[in-house]
This record gives sequence, C-alpha cells and structure tokens, in this order.
Amino acid sequence: MDAGDHGADASRPDWWQREHSVPRALRLEVAESGLRAHVSLTRPAIEISLELLAVLRDFARPTRPATLFPDPAQQPARQRLVADLRGAGLLIPCQSPSDNQLPSGVLQQHRMLADRARVLAYKHAIEATCKGRVVAEIGCGTGLLSILAARAGANVVYAVEQGGIAGLAEEMVRRNGCQDRVRILRGHSRDIELPEKAEVLIHELFGSDPFAENLLPSLLDVQRRWLRPDCLLLPDRLEIFATALSVEKHVFYGLTPGAARTDISELERCYGVDLAAHGARIDALVQSEEVDGTGATVLSDTCCVLELDLTRLDATVCEMTHYASLPMRRGGSLAGLRLAFQASFDHEQAFRSDGPDSHWVPFERMFLAPIEVEAGARVPLQLYIEHGAERGRLVIDVPWK
Repeated sequence: MDAGDHGADASRPDWWQREHSVPRALRLEVAESGLRAHVSLTRPAIEISLELLAVLRDFARPTRPATLFPDPAQQPARQRLVADLRGAGLLIPCQSPSDNQLPSGVLQQHRMLADRARVLAYKHAIEATCKGRVVAEIGCGTGLLSILAARAGANVVYAVEQGGIAGLAEEMVRRNGCQDRVRILRGHSRDIELPEKAEVLIHELFGSDPFAENLLPSLLDVQRRWLRPDCLLLPDRLEIFATALSVEKHVFYGLTPGAARTDISELERCYGVDLAAHGARIDALVQSEEVDGTGATVLSDTCCVLELDLTRLDATVCEMTHYASLPMRRGGSLAGLRLAFQASFDHEQAFRSDGPDSHWVPFERMFLAPIEVEAGARVPLQLYIEHGAERGRLVIDVPWK
C-alpha cells in the first residue's frame, strides 16, 4: 500500500465498512413538491430526490457503504451523503452479532440482572398484567423479562433484540422451558413487524440519561405499528429528579469548563485555525460528563422537574420545551445538576436510577460558568430532549438573569 492509499484509508469513518440498511419504519409520501420520507413521529418529513431514492434502494438489504461505493474518487462525496442519511435516520447501522458478546456487554447485562429493585419491580408488574395477553418486549437482552411474562401466563411473548445477545436469550428461553410461548425476533425494532398487535409492551430502553437510547422515538414508532390502542406499557410513567450542586472543581479528562474554553482560545492563537466547532463539542462533553463528588455541596432538595405519561406520547411531547423550577435550600455557586429518574408501573411499583443497588449511575449537567444563588431562590429550568439518529440526550438550560 502506498502513502496515498494509506491516507485514504485513514480518512474513512469507522462506520464505512459496517453494514447499513433503510429502517423498516421508513414511509414514502407523494406530495405536490415531490417525494417525502418519514422515519419518525418526532421528526419532520424529509424531501428526497429520485437520485437519493435510488441510493436508499441500494440499502434495501444490509450493505456496506465501502462495497456500494468502491471508487476512491467518489468516496469523499459519498461519505458525506451516507453521513447525512445516517444523521437523518434514513440509514441505520446493522449491529454486529458480536456487539453484545464483548466482555463489556456481558458485564453490563450482569449488572442489570443484579439490579434487584429494577427486576422485581418489573416482575410484580408483569405478574399483575400479562396473564392471557399478547405481550411484546423491545430490547429483551437476556430474555429474563420475557420469560417472566411467559411464566405469568402470557399467551405469547414477542421478544425483540437486535444484538448478538439474542442468541443467549434463545438459550435462556429454552433452558427455562418457555420456547412454546416466547419468540425471539432478531433485529432493530424499526425493522420488525409483529404477527399480531400486542396488548402489553415491556420496555427498558433507559440509559443513565433515560433518553440516551432514544426512548421516546422508539416508543412512538412501536405504538403506531405494534400495539393495540388500549395497550398497557410497563413502565407507563417516567419522572426526572434534579439536585442542585456546588462543585469546587469539575474535571473531565483534566479539563474544567473554564479551562476548556481557555485551552481552545490558546490553541487557536497557536495554530491560527478557528477551532470553534471542536470547542462546542468539548463544551458539551465537559457539561454532560459525571462529576467526581469530592467537594460537592448540595444546594437544594431533590425535586421532580419533569414527568411524562408514556401512554400519552405524541410528537408534540417529544419536541416541546418543558419548564420547571428548583428551590434553593442554601446559597452558593450553582455549578450544575445531579439527575436521576424514576420509572413507575401504574403507580403500584417503581424503581429509581439512584437506588442503593442500581446499575445506573447518576448523571450530571454542568454549566459552563457557575451561577450565584441565594437561599430561598427558585432557579428556573428549561428542559428539552435532543433526538439523534442513534442517540438522544436530555438538555437543561437555566434562563437566569
């Protein structure tokens, strides 16, 4: 390989050699202005040309972009095109069968199984609702909850899993004698159609940031395609709790928010290059990463700042800005918020992400600069949810004057 070839390989993104396909949830609409594509209830329709339609057709089956576009001269433009399609949700990566078999994936699944408060809350809710019903589970992992649904008397359980751990789920189902009622369906939920409408949906798409795994778009999609109008959701309610923190020094890979800005400014002067785009990403990372609790002072009680009824979701809920306020118990420099969530089952059972044995970790939203607050003040909050092609994120702003 000569130097030119090596440079071309180095410039290709990691996903260039990974199989992609169009989501099964993709719908085309013929409008006066031309063709429009719908992939999510949380996103506006996207106008597409006939040329773009031809590209999407090439990804009707899982295909590697590198295989589809082998000509090196065309690859830079094609990489930008595929990146745009990925960003719009018109192309999705096919998960490798080994993704969930890596040590980190197995360890994460074990932590989830060992989270007794979480599993027992699901178990009690499943036993109260699934008997004699058609049940679906989105993201079944090891298959534990689907097995519990079968044992609770479900007529049939459709357990959907896109990762390689689906093989383990099939073995778990067989070893527990539930293969006659639990059917493992391999693939992304957007690409799966159920043989019949479900009466109960079991879901656990929560990261430490409960919106990180695109919870709301996924629920909206399966609500439209999988579920009966009166379907029960387990869980059916989500609450976000916030605690105000004063932190002497927030460090992310050796950077504080202020130091990050200073570094970018100094590097710009040194290199003579505008690094604002990179700086914006560093700012977002420094704000979103976890805080070392050493030296943190709590300025408020833990309060609910967002409550969502998951049975009444629509695109408006996903796109709107939510407002709340946080009363300060003591004054100080407000550096950020420690956040946790609670998922509830018909107000009877619930689990929290900050419970004593929880496998989740608290997540923080740190501000670029601290805000001086007084005891008794109510700090206004604006909350909204960012939705990406593969990841989401809870964003919190403080419109403090």
